[in-house]
Parts: sequence; structure tokens; C-alpha cells
Amino acid sequence: YERVGDVQGQAREASLGDPKAAMASYQKALSIRESLARRKITPTDVMRELVPNHGKLSDLYFAMNDNKASLEQSRAGLAICERLIALPGATRLDRMRLASNYLDYGYKQALPGGDRKAGIEYCRKALGMFDELGREEPSNPRLLRNFALGYDRTGELLATDPAARTEAIAMYRNGLAIKNRLLAADPNNTDYRRLAAYSNLDLGKLLAGAGDPQSAARHS
Repeated sequence: YERVGDVQGQAREASLGDPKAAMASYQKALSIRESLARRKITPTDVMRELVPNHGKLSDLYFAMNDNKASLEQSRAGLAICERLIALPGATRLDRMRLASNYLDYGYKQALPGGDRKAGIEYCRKALGMFDELGREEPSNPRLLRNFALGYDRTGELLATDPAARTEAIAMYRNGLAIKNRLLAADPNNTDYRRLAAYSNLDLGKLLAGAGDPQSAARHS
């Protein structure tokens, strides 16, 4: 059901563009997994599968401008991550998943209509975890990609406050540096190239707005 939902209307990838059908499929997958979790059939594995299930529903609600439902799904996924990390058999992947969910929940919470301050703190918590994980696995491309996106999203939130502009610029620069590392290792990766291009564009706009056109031009 989840894979059918991806094809029907996954919010982050190419799909058939049918979000209502995707929503129904994701909800069905979620219902089945929750039923399995209640029966205690391989509960840890099912819990781990519930996290992306909630995440896809959150992204789909977000794309449909239902921010309240999106935040509820993100929070549900985060709660499961926090439970998993407290278990004796918690893995490094569980920690990375928790960091990613801190970032997702924090970013969505900090948007207009939410709790900006609390959301940014969740994002900072995610960055701290990514930094710690990065020291343990400095060449993990998935981890580095998420770390870079963490800098981008936190920088985006900070950039809306003129008093935090300097820190926002630093966040974007840190994210771009990581993307350039990924590109150096895999120069033909179109995903990394696209992400780096957006970072340059966003950083250039921020620098121009800060009154530094020469630095901005270097990122255009």
C-alpha cells in the first residue's frame, strides 16, 4: 500500500499526481502497521516502518496546505523515534532517523502559525545529532545529505529574522560546504548538483539582501 501511494502521489518525488489516492493508500498502510504493532508481532521492526509512513503522510498533508495535520503526523513519527532510541538495541540508524525527524518536526513547527522558537530549537537539536553522527561516519553520503539539508532548513528559518541574518548565512555556507564535499566524491550525481545549485541561489539572495553584492555574485 505504501509503494502504491508513492506512485500515486508521493510529495517529494515524481508521481501520478493523485494526492487523495496516495493519502488513502498511506492511511491503509499505517492502519495495517498499527494493527501489527498492537499484536506485538516484531514490534521494533514495525515501529521502524511506522516512522516513514507517518513522514509520507506528513509531507502529503503539507503539500495540500493542511499544516495542522502535517504537524500531527510529523509529531507521531518523532514520538516513535524517541521510543526506539530508548530501547537497548537502538542502532546508529535509529539515531539518524531521530535527527531527521527532529529536523522535520522543528521546521514545520517553526513556520507561520506555529511555534517558531520551539521549532528552531528542534532544528538545532537535529544539527547537534548530525554533527555527532558525522564524526562517527564522516563518509556516509546519506548522513551528509541530511546534515546539509538541516543547515539549509535552519538557515531558512533564521533568515526571516534580520537579527539572525549573520547566523543564517553561516548555516547556508555550512550546508553548501557539505554538498560540495558530496559533489567532489560523486561529481556526476544530479541530486547533489541540484541541491548545491539551490544552496548557491539562496545564499546569493541572502548575501545581496545583507548588502554584500560582491559575495552574492560569487554564488549566482
